Amino acid sequence: MYSPLDATRKEIRLLHVHSGAWNDDVKCHLETVSLNDNPKFNAISYVWGDPNITLPITIDGEPLAITRNLCNGLQRLRKTDETLIIYADAACINQSDVNERSQQVQLMGEIYSSAQEVFIWLGYGRESQAPVARPDIIHWFKDGTDMKVLESYFEKDDLEHQPDEETEDALGLFVYLGTRAMDIHLSEVPFFDVKERKLIPKHKWPAVVRAGNTLLSNPWWTRIWVVQETVLAREATVVYCNITVPWKVVTDAVELSDRHDKYCCEELKSSLPYSDVEIIDQLLSNMHSGAGMMKEMKNRGRKLSLRQIMRQTHLRDAVDIRDKVFGILGLVDDWRGASPVAPDYNMSPKEVFMQAILHDIETGGSLGFLMGTTISGIPGVPSWVTERSVRTPDHTQAARVRDGCSLLFSADGRCGVNVERRDDILMVDGFEPKLRISRVSPILSSPDTSPKAYVENVKICYRMVGLGEEIHLPHSRRQTQEEWFLRTMAQDCWMWSSFTRDIWHRPEHSGNIFKRLGDIDVACLSRAFWSWLKARAENKEIRNTRYESDDDHIRGFLRSCDMNSAYRRFFITEDGRMGLGPPEMLPDDSIAILLGSNVPLCLRPVLNASQGHYTLVGDTYVHGLMDGEGVPPNWEDHVVKIHLH
Repeated sequence: MYSPLDATRKEIRLLHVHSGAWNDDVKCHLETVSLNDNPKFNAISYVWGDPNITLPITIDGEPLAITRNLCNGLQRLRKTDETLIIYADAACINQSDVNERSQQVQLMGEIYSSAQEVFIWLGYGRESQAPVARPDIIHWFKDGTDMKVLESYFEKDDLEHQPDEETEDALGLFVYLGTRAMDIHLSEVPFFDVKERKLIPKHKWPAVVRAGNTLLSNPWWTRIWVVQETVLAREATVVYCNITVPWKVVTDAVELSDRHDKYCCEELKSSLPYSDVEIIDQLLSNMHSGAGMMKEMKNRGRKLSLRQIMRQTHLRDAVDIRDKVFGILGLVDDWRGASPVAPDYNMSPKEVFMQAILHDIETGGSLGFLMGTTISGIPGVPSWVTERSVRTPDHTQAARVRDGCSLLFSADGRCGVNVERRDDILMVDGFEPKLRISRVSPILSSPDTSPKAYVENVKICYRMVGLGEEIHLPHSRRQTQEEWFLRTMAQDCWMWSSFTRDIWHRPEHSGNIFKRLGDIDVACLSRAFWSWLKARAENKEIRNTRYESDDDHIRGFLRSCDMNSAYRRFFITEDGRMGLGPPEMLPDDSIAILLGSNVPLCLRPVLNASQGHYTLVGDTYVHGLMDGEGVPPNWEDHVVKIHLH
């Protein structure tokens, strides 16, 4: 079935799916073509599904077992009167040939950017089986004809046929997205009436929300490969149940609804049931945070590095963990003058990640990749092989805050970076760690931390530095323990903009959201800080009302305190410096300045090893060490090799 491919000619195989009736067997032909010849074909972006549940197709007379989800997709896309020429990796790549897989993965970016159309196959919702008969296909074109779909849908609004509590309205969901993509106010969306400045959902709305919840659970949103496949597509089309919708409708719905819901329609939106808002918001966020956001950045001409993309996609799943690197290589267009990373499935997962991170450090001149947590799921991986955060959205949001803040600092004094790898050890130029951790606080905040417990944790930190229960400062008193404490809790910066999809996911977000506190009289913020803490302790729903001040500096300062406390410990060094660090840090760990790192790093000596050998614990904020103060005069004479295990 599979003849060898000529890598020098960029050869790939295309699947010719023969025309047929709905229930006919799927019969195909494999054609070998060269991308150099600009062949015309489509491609499919899909989730393989359970590898143990397969259905047979026939290729050139030979049976091939493919997953049921792909078979359903080919059946749904197959034409009745002409051949469908499509690229589907499970059938077009000889999956048993490791070298061919490596070679073909290297071409994935070019394959999906060359396809005339990429079909995003999302399946049949709650039903894993295909319909018995061919469904009536409803097309959305993002032009004037879409109004006919809307009118037809709402003309069938028959009150005598109320949906039951299990009914899902997939068409209604995409009608809702289509209306939001039209840049209209929530009050104009036909699923609602407005009464006394509140939205009153019509009877179809609950079935739309249930359909949204089912689509939200679709694994397509969590897979690594689909980001590249969608972002690079010339034209992408969502295919779901009997609905076909341009991807542009989806991304426009996200952008425009976000704009309305955050500003002119915020009050109306808040009148909807919280559970409804949560489901729809999370679905829109999923649609934007992966492929949607990346495609937007590409359209704006943004150049993306390997680190940027790995950090943005690290929560996504891959059957083979190596694909968390290989599955995004086609998106990288900023290799900083170096040769691109080449996929090689003969390498172990540990080696794949070590090479990728070392490549980024050497070409980018930064140790930014050391910010984060050691990657889990890879046996024996060294501590310096990190990802942004452990794999939860809450951790990731906190890590993004630290990423953004870190760009405001230069703990290494901009001395440059020099690294060398020896087996699993990363040797980095830096200064001998002389600051040791004396005391650490409990973890300040996590989703399980009650408002009252958070306040108690902050008071523990305050007492750790020898201060009383609350701060009472004259307005102009400066450079005191109290001010240092407040600056540490805010990581010496303030967030002048709220946390929105429209701003946050851009690579330059730190310039938009974070600013240094600078000469702001932080002492005058103490009253607001303690009033805010008191409100949190007394109000368990404070998340909805946490920033009541009209003063931008106060509001931004409190935002920063709130966001920077997530999954962090407050600590004190033996010489009395204050800081925030990772939850894994312990007394007797050391604080080090490494060349190429914007922030100090927490290191732990390796047991039974010679001096200079450490494991990386995590990134830190240390007040008074963020702007090169830890770099000695004639610093070249003080540089030593730090061995990270």
